[in-house]
Amino acid sequence: MRKDQAAGLKKSARTDNTEIIVCSGGKGGVGKSLLSTNLALALAQFDKRVLLFDADVGFANDELLLGVSAIRTLKDYLKGKADLEDVLTPTKYGIWLLSGGMDVEDILAFSFESKHRLVADFLRVVAKMDYVVVDTPAGFSEHLRGFFEAADHLFAITTSESTSLMNTYTYLKYLVLNGFEPQYHLVVNMVRDLEEGKRTADRLKQVFQRFVGLELSGIYIIKYDSTVKKSVIAQRPFVAEKTARQPYFTVMRAAASVVKTEYREKLNFFERMKKLFGVG
Repeated sequence: MRKDQAAGLKKSARTDNTEIIVCSGGKGGVGKSLLSTNLALALAQFDKRVLLFDADVGFANDELLLGVSAIRTLKDYLKGKADLEDVLTPTKYGIWLLSGGMDVEDILAFSFESKHRLVADFLRVVAKMDYVVVDTPAGFSEHLRGFFEAADHLFAITTSESTSLMNTYTYLKYLVLNGFEPQYHLVVNMVRDLEEGKRTADRLKQVFQRFVGLELSGIYIIKYDSTVKKSVIAQRPFVAEKTARQPYFTVMRAAASVVKTEYREKLNFFERMKKLFGVG
């Protein structure tokens, strides 16, 4: 980490105000990592300090999308080879990236003492951030429980394909019925027709209201745009390029809705960090 950015992390702690945003979905291949990286950049454009935590390990998608290469990962920290601050990768977009470097199961397999150290150090680092965007693997498993229990916002990404919609419904229904209480946002990605996308989202919204009792905090329709694919190839997020206009404005609107959300009473932040890493 550069000295100027490392020094920046030592400034005013914001522990009580740090918000955790989980980006996930019922199945893979829906653009989850793409939304995670661009949402993180969008939040930074509101002058927010943002950490992107790539918990969907084994693929390093966030590194590729940002055009960076993490020299150290969380694995190095847990093995005692680096301090947590040294694991953070700065980017030219003003956000920091934390790469997992291992499966969540591997992280949870570390000793109780190691995880307690991780909670304490993670708390110290995150206290300097306004938002932590967590890019999780698709679906739900008990190994991921802490991420969902700690979340203030959850963005569920789907496409308009019937199988993806069904997976999303089943996925969110499970979370709601099992007591997870973030603010839920729905993102219908890569639609070919905006009106059809809106109709699809409205139908899903009604199903959630009727059968699950879930009121979505936000619905966002992202149209397929060939310039998005070009931004992926160029390893420059489309929010930074501002070329894919409809996707850009939609993600900026999503970020604005998070920034403008009124503070909700929530679990003590230290307790949420313990839950995040399965401690206590």
